[in-house]
Amino acid sequence: EFAPREVEFYKRRYVSASKGNYDIYVVFVERGLSLLSQAGLLGYILPNKVFTAQFAEPLRELLAAGRHLEHAVHFGDAQVFAGASTYTAVMLLSKRPTSAADVAKVRTIDGWRLDGAATIVSVPGDSLSSKPWTFLGDAAQRLLQKMTRNSVPLGDIASRIAQGVITGADRVFLFDSTTAVVADGVVSLESVQLGERVELEQAVLKPVVRSGSVGRYRARPTVWALFPYEVEKGAARIFSASELDERFPRAWAYLTRNQSCLEGRERGRFRGASWHQYSRAQNLGFWEQPKLLVPYMVTRLATYHDAVDCFYFVNVTTGGYGMTCGVEGLTLEHLGALLNSRLMDWAFRQSAANFRGGYFAANKQYIEHLPIRLSSAGGAAERYWATTLAQLAAQAQSLRSQPASPTAGHDISRLTRDFDAIDRQLDRLVYDLYGLTDDEIALVEESTLSP
Repeated sequence: EFAPREVEFYKRRYVSASKGNYDIYVVFVERGLSLLSQAGLLGYILPNKVFTAQFAEPLRELLAAGRHLEHAVHFGDAQVFAGASTYTAVMLLSKRPTSAADVAKVRTIDGWRLDGAATIVSVPGDSLSSKPWTFLGDAAQRLLQKMTRNSVPLGDIASRIAQGVITGADRVFLFDSTTAVVADGVVSLESVQLGERVELEQAVLKPVVRSGSVGRYRARPTVWALFPYEVEKGAARIFSASELDERFPRAWAYLTRNQSCLEGRERGRFRGASWHQYSRAQNLGFWEQPKLLVPYMVTRLATYHDAVDCFYFVNVTTGGYGMTCGVEGLTLEHLGALLNSRLMDWAFRQSAANFRGGYFAANKQYIEHLPIRLSSAGGAAERYWATTLAQLAAQAQSLRSQPASPTAGHDISRLTRDFDAIDRQLDRLVYDLYGLTDDEIALVEESTLSP
């Protein structure tokens, strides 16, 4: 770990470290490049997130401006080093400007080692910038450009893309709801911090969904969060000690038992009257409104329309993002249908960071650029798209929420068939909305997961 003065020194000295937080290897790359002779080459083994991560934008801009990239090997989620989970790339940089770079995208390590098996993409030097380097083939590049035309980035559509709340003490504030026992407004829960069961008032608990328990058109809360706040009109106000003691005496007694732990967060920064607060105030009042929930770690881009549940996310990596819509006439059902489509999943994968097991990280930086096609003329055709997508999305979510029950005439196979049929209709509508050809549809469906 570097001392603060070292961090600031590198920020002043190196362009690659000049904006916000950074990983130290970007400085090594910049320094190595500066030491090359005019005929020199520089090879680096480094994390492949250098191609897409936000902190690496200054380095990518530096390399793109000088056209320094000559060759790269992108290993994706293939594991290069035994005994360690790493996501690796090799970059070969030239001091002299290059007209194009050859990029090898590796699927399996064994195939690459045995005969160099990889997808080779030629990337023109002038096509690179500070934006994520996705290294797309010609067909994929054309399709992405086609989707982008007459579309608006999701970040401009959304009025908010909010990350989950941050408690600073999850062991104190979070409880497994699957083992909870509820009776007369009081909930018996297992406290990880105390190692025993405690009783809390249900009214001071909020339902939390984890990244793994929310997906396309479905969400299931598995955690309860002790939430010492009152939310009114999108704003959160912390309860005082006396308010908690009077209204929620069980919760206050529990918090008091954990006072030393909560006061000790961040070297005592929370000592004082509000020692029972969460460690970050951002987004505390966001969650009790209609919104879309986008989980962070996914095998396929997914969202759930939370119309009335008031589900919460906690953190980003174990939760995700909540999203509201800021465009008049574009409903959350409509937007959710687009985000849950195979086409949008395909577009997301072109830049998202991938991990072992086929997982992708739905970071804000990877979803806010997704191209959303809006109705422009407001005529009958536009109303048809909007209405049909929203109606089918509502049906899909309704099917996902129905438990299998033979007595109610619901069985798993029938529910699955009905959902799959609607899902295919939605995908077809989205393909038509973006004007895809049969070849472009085949490209999408060959490289994305089926439902």
